[in-house]
Amino acid sequence: MSASTMNGHTVKSRFSPALQSNDYHYTDDKNNDPTTDRSRWRLLDERGRQTWMYLNTKEESKAWPQSIADKYHLGLQVVSIPY
Repeated sequence: MSASTMNGHTVKSRFSPALQSNDYHYTDDKNNDPTTDRSRWRLLDERGRQTWMYLNTKEESKAWPQSIADKYHLGLQVVSIPY
């Protein structure tokens, strides 16, 4: 698979030969296992078909902010609690 467009967003398949491992911005978690930056994942819903998309640049992340549902499913903080 190669690059395609979904809802106006350009998407590169993780199976694309042009995609390199550093495109996914791997970091090590507390167990030293490689993990991606969860703030770059977005859930695309097209007529009930749900696909997780990984945004490679900060510009893409700014253009398509995470929804509350995205953050919830990724285990990120959904709301800030005032002290």
